[in-house]
Order: sequence, then C-alpha cells, then structure tokens
Amino acid sequence: MRSMRIFALALLLLICPFSFSAVIWSAAATDAVNDRVAIAGNRAVFTSYDGSAYGADADSGAISWVYDSNGKITLSPEIVDENTVAVATGKGSLVLLSALDGKVKLEKNLNGTPLSLASGEGKVFVGFENSLAAFSANGKELWRKTLASKAGEMSYENGIVYLVSGSTLYALQPGNGAEVWSAPMGESFLSRPVEYEGNVYVGGTDGSLHSFDYVSGRQMWEYSTGGWVMSSPAATTRAVYFGSNDGYFYSLSLAGKLNWKFKTGEAIWSQPAIHESEGRLLAVFSSNDGNVYALDTETGKQIWSFSAYGKPGSPSEYEGAFIFGTSTGRVYSLAASPVCSFSWPKNGDVVGNWSTDLEGTAHSDVGVEKVEVRAGDGQWMTAVGTGKWYAPVDFSEVKPGAIVVECRALDRSGKREEGDYSFTTLVVSESAPVQKMAVTSQQEAAYNESFAITAKDGRGESLHGVKIIVGNSEPEVKDSPIKVILGKTGKSQITLEKDGFETISFSVNGTGGSDLLTPLLVLLAVLAAAFFLLRKKIAERLPAFLLKK
Repeated sequence: MRSMRIFALALLLLICPFSFSAVIWSAAATDAVNDRVAIAGNRAVFTSYDGSAYGADADSGAISWVYDSNGKITLSPEIVDENTVAVATGKGSLVLLSALDGKVKLEKNLNGTPLSLASGEGKVFVGFENSLAAFSANGKELWRKTLASKAGEMSYENGIVYLVSGSTLYALQPGNGAEVWSAPMGESFLSRPVEYEGNVYVGGTDGSLHSFDYVSGRQMWEYSTGGWVMSSPAATTRAVYFGSNDGYFYSLSLAGKLNWKFKTGEAIWSQPAIHESEGRLLAVFSSNDGNVYALDTETGKQIWSFSAYGKPGSPSEYEGAFIFGTSTGRVYSLAASPVCSFSWPKNGDVVGNWSTDLEGTAHSDVGVEKVEVRAGDGQWMTAVGTGKWYAPVDFSEVKPGAIVVECRALDRSGKREEGDYSFTTLVVSESAPVQKMAVTSQQEAAYNESFAITAKDGRGESLHGVKIIVGNSEPEVKDSPIKVILGKTGKSQITLEKDGFETISFSVNGTGGSDLLTPLLVLLAVLAAAFFLLRKKIAERLPAFLLKK
C-alpha cells in the first residue's frame, strides 16, 4: 500500500505542466506545503501536510523522489549538508534523507512530538513540549535542555542556536546547549529569530519587531505594528524587512526607525528573500492575499507581483528564481520576467453576471509589450495598459459559480508566459448587488468650456468605460475623469451608466455667453421674417419686365 501511494504521488507530480518565463515549473502535493522549501544542491525539497517529503530538480521541477512518513508533517525540512535533509514527522521521528534520491540515511524515534526544527554544524536541533535536544548526523542524542515552556521557532545563526520559548528568547551553545543569554519579554515570540551583523531580530504577539544585541541579549529597540509579527525578518547593511498581521510589509533602519511600509490585502507570515535585480535590491515576500510581491528596498515601490494558487509560503531563491509552496499544495518556481498578476477583484470575490473590469500589474526587465486575460477556457483578450492594466471581462454568459481568470504578459523581446499563469478565482452570482458610483461634478459650468466629471467605485478608484449622456446628445463611452462641454445655457441633464453600478443622473447649469446669444437669435429670426414679407410686397409693385430676370 505504501509503495502504491508513493507511486501515485510521484505520478501526480510528474504530470503537472511545466512552463517557461514567469512560472518556470510547478508541481503539486496532495495537501498544503509547509512554509519553506529547502534548497540542497540542485534539489528543491519540500514537505506537506499529506505526510510526505518531496525532492524536485530545482531547474526543471521533475520530481525525483517522494518519502512517505505514513503520518503528518507540519514542519519545513532543514538542510544538514548539501546532500542531506532533515525531516521531523508528526509521529515523533527524526528522518535524515538523501537530497539526491530520497533514500533514508537515518530514522530515529524521538519519544515526543517535534514542535520546531533547525540544523547547523552537522547537528540537528529539535524542540519539544518542554525541552530542546541536539542530535548528531548518526542519530546520537548529544544533549537535552529542559525548558519552562514549550519550544517555539528556532534557528541556527553564526555558531549560536536561537530559540523562542514562551516569552523568552534564548541564545545557546550548539555543542552543549549552554545558555549564552536569555531575554525575557512580556509577550510571546512568534517568528524565527534572525541574526545579522551583531543584532538578533524576532517578532511577537505584542505586535512588535524586537532587536537584541547578539553578545549580551540586551534589547536595543522595538518597533510596534498593528498586528502580531509572525514573519521572520531579513536584513541588509542598511535595513531590516518583515511583515505583520496588519497586512503591511515594513522597512526599518538598523536603529529601528521606519523607512517605509507597503500595504497588502492580508496578513504577511513569510520571511522575505533579498534579491539583486538590475543593480537594485528587491525584497521578495508572500502575503496571505495570495500574492508574491517584489518591492524596491530603497523606496518600497512595487516592482512586480504574482497571483498564486493558494496562500504562498516563504520564497527560497535558486539561481534568480523563487521557489515557494502554497496552502493548496502547489509548488512554484517563479522567474520575475515577464510576470503579471491580478490586484482587483480579490481572489474569491463575488462578481455579477455582467462585464467587470479586472485590474492588475505586469513587469518585464525589458519592458511589457502587452497583457492578455482569459476567463475559464475562453479566448485570450488584450488588456488596456501594460505596467498597470485593466480588462473588461464579460460574465453574462458564464454559469453561476467559481471561475478561474488568468493573465499573461508578452515582453518587448517577444518572450511570452506559457504554461501555468498568474490567476484569480472569482464567484459569478446572478444575485450579486450592484455597486454605488461615487460621482463628483460642478453644479455650474460655462456653456462653451470643458469641465471634468469623476466617477469612482467603492475603493475610490476611477472607473473605466463609463457611458455618459449629456442632454439629448448621443451616448459616449469614456474613462473617468470625463471631460464635458455643455454647449448651451440652462440646465443640462447628465446620466452616467456602467455595468454593475447604479445609474446616476444629475443636472449641471450652463452659464456665460449664451445668455446674449438667445435674444440675438430671436432678433435674427424676426429680421429674416420681415425680409421675406417685404420682398413679396416689393415684388408685387415692380413692373413685370423687371422680374423676368
């Protein structure tokens, strides 16, 4: 039975489509993938809640092996050395696997449920309910330390094991578990501790990122956010980067001052990867809104994003690509050029059976030529715009229920995304409520001068493709802000219409020069009538021979 399951899982992964450009390859486990994908040599190793560990060729995505634990795995794998990965199973086993072929090098009963896992100096560190233990590569227990609270997140950084346990951060000697220092806090720590150039960074339930001196454990500073900090930070010589449950991604100076912050749609749990691209550093991270983002570390400006299938985990960089798993069991290897993503509507949103403007962004290192969008298995349609784009997608003929909408980008070198695409899932409903259109307009305007009418949605974003009718004129379709010329004095009725929105009607009073025009037109009409009457009478009195010509 076990061998049949392994065969079935491997077959499932092997038949997943491979692709080029943005998605280099993708694979799929049968359940959620744990947070981080480990890179060992040219192998991408990941674990899943389905109880299996997988080894994929990091270049092609071809699955070379599957290890089935016959249980559940809730922790990410750890690299012991270039050829060995450590996996802790829910059944209480520590398993060392060959990264090359997945063969079991060691399987040891831990006599407890593993809660956290780290490795360093050829050792594997396992956290339990009330202790922390270190094991050699041959499975020998080297030491065990009793803890007052259950072990939390843990890391090995530059010769020190950093462990979160309850509301205390510990720095321990990897050789014997001796305490270097401990830093008690009033709240629990949640993120994986990260040490960089003399500082240890860790986030907690108090909504703050904390910085400690790595020699003494003295707290240097803390920075408060609007939510728990579960994201493990990343640091450079200039800043530290992390996400919060408040949905913001933060850049702080090494003194703990805010440089900038960037808003995503949901909480951020992932650890960012710092990547150099075209002479600038990018912070690449995942959000629970389903997107992977790349931001310029200097400005916080979004460079690109990708809409994944499920909530993505922390990205691991491999030769310029980013490999990450998702809550739906899919694993991506993502290159950043060209790439497009959806920004509106959000994944899972309800849309009506009418035309809806879908919005997104696209990026290519050589420039985006065009973006295309399709709903379900429909035809690709060209979106309006490139770096920032929108596409009116008609759902009137779509059956109610979930539908997948995809986008792809073509860059100026002729390179196009093929295979797996950035996508969002929407729910089409015949009972979806129409939205209210927020309209701003002048109440009066000169009859012969243009003025602007703005039409926005509930987000405050300007609407595209608004049908406008001014008085008795023919309808026109325009993007907001809409330029209007009344062409006459007095009140002009203006009507704005758009699929999925309530129709808006209002009047604008035309003023100015046309107040003199009306009496002038009346005078001209009177003079014209008088001329025709006088001409007839003059003609009656003239001799007939004068009228022959």
